[in-house]
Amino acid sequence: MNRLSFFRPHVESLEDRLQPTAVVPLTQAPLPLDPPAAQAVPDSSFHPLGVVLNNHVEGAGGIGIQAILNSTTYVTGAPAAATGRGVALDADGNSYVVGSFDDGGPNGSQAFLAVYDTNGTQILFNTFQAFDSQNSTYQTLNTEAHGVAVDQVGNIYVVGQTTDGNTGDNDQFLVKFAADGTTVVYATALGGPNQDSGNGVTTEPTPDGADSNVVFTGIFQDAPGSNNVTVAKLDPAGNVIFAFFYTFTGATNGQGNAVALDGLGSAYVAGSINVNGDSDPLMFKLDSSAGAGVQAAFLPNPGTDDAFNAVTVDDGGATVNFGGTLGGVNAVVGKFNADLSAAPVYLVSFADVTTANGLASDAAGNVYLAGSATNPDTGTVQAVVVKLDTTGTPADSLFVGGTGGDSGNAIAYNRNTGVASLAGTTASPDLPVTDGSSLIGAADAFFATLSI
Repeated sequence: MNRLSFFRPHVESLEDRLQPTAVVPLTQAPLPLDPPAAQAVPDSSFHPLGVVLNNHVEGAGGIGIQAILNSTTYVTGAPAAATGRGVALDADGNSYVVGSFDDGGPNGSQAFLAVYDTNGTQILFNTFQAFDSQNSTYQTLNTEAHGVAVDQVGNIYVVGQTTDGNTGDNDQFLVKFAADGTTVVYATALGGPNQDSGNGVTTEPTPDGADSNVVFTGIFQDAPGSNNVTVAKLDPAGNVIFAFFYTFTGATNGQGNAVALDGLGSAYVAGSINVNGDSDPLMFKLDSSAGAGVQAAFLPNPGTDDAFNAVTVDDGGATVNFGGTLGGVNAVVGKFNADLSAAPVYLVSFADVTTANGLASDAAGNVYLAGSATNPDTGTVQAVVVKLDTTGTPADSLFVGGTGGDSGNAIAYNRNTGVASLAGTTASPDLPVTDGSSLIGAADAFFATLSI
């Protein structure tokens, strides 16, 4: 990465701009759906992947520490473009950022994995592409990482989408890296001759705590143009425990965007479903041991395409938080009881914040939203983090960005330190970096830490 001289970031708080009238309680409660039918993904849809590590850099750069906004950096230095899509924390507070990276070459995008220590210093950077090792004609065109999780012993799980350049077909992929971030434990693809995508991932410790199962969600097309929510669970060696796609009575074109476990035997999927001719936000609860659907509900909002993009479970598993967007212009966040059937604890939309792409929560049940909003001082869209208290009222907020357009896409919260890790995408050459990195291509992934 190119390194420039250090300068102090411009920090603009949204706290005085998110007035009570800007957070609008929604009176339309989610409507129940019948538990979906679980259909087994054909065994032939799973196939091993080869993974090529294209770049490996350790110990890049130093960092300057600031109040509130602790650190900000461009992640990749991509000559063409890059985007940050996922972030996770390990037990030591290190942050793991994933996304896609385009070097302008003929092979399209590569996935990247970047690791940062608790000071915001990049200590590892990998780019990789996944290919079908059983198909001699398969030509990798694009590999995009969409989500990341880290288990209790430091293994790293990256989920996303890989494209066959010959056919244009997309497959979900899952790669498990050892704790060093470079050793591939296993890599697998899920998909057929259609358009599939892996979007969200989480881990479940095994009973002895020595390793973890992994659960991931996304899109599986059983026929061209027919999207279905898919959820799969693999054991520590990559063997399939279950893999289903789900069909909902009276609904079509479902997709899973994020998944979270409650530690009590249930998994929650955030996504979308088409009920009335357009996409509506979907909440889906399933048995995490066998994959059977338990409850489902959708948030009706006719006339626009909407989705829940993120989900997090509060301590104890009694309440679950979903976040997304309505019509692409209003963020929506709700706290729901675990059965998804009762009235929500709260359900609010935002006049000021356009998207809720990521969510995190703390031990007290406060929720941290990552998205984007227009900064009135610059007139440009910037990444934003908003803290909501247990009633859904904004308690704190912060812009992160420059003048070129920025988006907060994922967030993780360190409950021990009160520091949030934010990953996103920026087209701003004046991002308030604290490490001297610079924007090389049209856009780059960014990573920031902030006390909130």
